[in-house]
Amino acid sequence: MMKLLTIFLLFILPTVAISQTPPTNATTLVQEILVDAEYPGGFEAMAKFISDSLNWNAIYDQWPTATKRNFQNKIIVRGNVETDGRITDIHVERASVYCPPCNREAINVVRKSPLWTPAIGKNGEPEKVYIRIPIYFQ
Repeated sequence: MMKLLTIFLLFILPTVAISQTPPTNATTLVQEILVDAEYPGGFEAMAKFISDSLNWNAIYDQWPTATKRNFQNKIIVRGNVETDGRITDIHVERASVYCPPCNREAINVVRKSPLWTPAIGKNGEPEKVYIRIPIYFQ
């Protein structure tokens, strides 16, 4: 089951993870990003970290539906990569199944993430950007 999750993450993350500066209001100019924020070691390292860090027991103990054979859930976690590489404002943007323990575990895993390499703006300075990380439970 964990191998399937890891393989799924390896193929989906490169196409789904988005990194850009969110506009705060209609008059805000969006800084052009030259280099996106990156998890240390890239997508494969992030997929391995997520796979190794998920606490399935926390989900199964609190959500009996998750123990069913064909339980699947795709959660999009959103957060900000700050200029120092910390991830802040972590929350679930969307989930395919109502599963509060899955949401909490996805947030916990992203919160435990090591410092990222920050995005670099057009001026060559680190920029705060938002990211979306898909996490698949199956």
